Amino acid sequence: MIASFSRNFIFVKTRKTAGTSIEIMLSQFCGADDILTPITPDDEMLRAARGGVIAQNYSVNPALEAAYRDAVLRHDLNAAAESRALALKKSRFYNHMPAVQVRDNVTADFWASAFKFTIERHPYEKVVSRAYWDMARQDNPLPFDEMLDEVAYHGDYDDSGLYTEAGAIIVDQIFRQEDLPRAALEMCRAIGVEGTTLERAKGHHRQDRRPARDILTEGQKQKIRERSAFSFDVLGYDP
Repeated sequence: MIASFSRNFIFVKTRKTAGTSIEIMLSQFCGADDILTPITPDDEMLRAARGGVIAQNYSVNPALEAAYRDAVLRHDLNAAAESRALALKKSRFYNHMPAVQVRDNVTADFWASAFKFTIERHPYEKVVSRAYWDMARQDNPLPFDEMLDEVAYHGDYDDSGLYTEAGAIIVDQIFRQEDLPRAALEMCRAIGVEGTTLERAKGHHRQDRRPARDILTEGQKQKIRERSAFSFDVLGYDP
């Protein structure tokens, strides 16, 4: 999540939608007073290497934030992970923070004037991406077919609650991950900056590059449609 006072925008981060790549891009245009929530230490180092502002102003404990930033700049992954965990325990803002909570933690004037945006992706693709992501993080993962079943039937992949309130959209624009290069340029134009290179972060886990509808079973697709009704009914994704 990013709340930029210098550029007057709020980026609400959804899951498995290239959100980290977008944060790395947007952070290059942020200032010292802007709020940027932590990403993984590896991605934070990539953000720093690309000239972006690393996580800041999200915690109520500046010392813990400073320790995290120092560890990132020293490329000390272990220290960064430890200090990040501590800082997040004392945080007012966090990674996948719902827009309603962001609104309640910034001034009314800033919320009203800021360009508020997020990014979404076809639910089928999110489920397949999440299954590969979960497998990569586990020491003894389930076979892929079983992991896909687990995510489709029980995973937390419907992100509509991150940018709605009582079923109504409360951000100004929802960009599409499927049109990412153009969406990134439009984001930059909307906040008054020139477009920049969009770094690829967290996109190397997926092995099967076929469209998700060709990977999922009919039963899985039916369950995803039930659990992500907002994306299909309101955002217009094709089932």
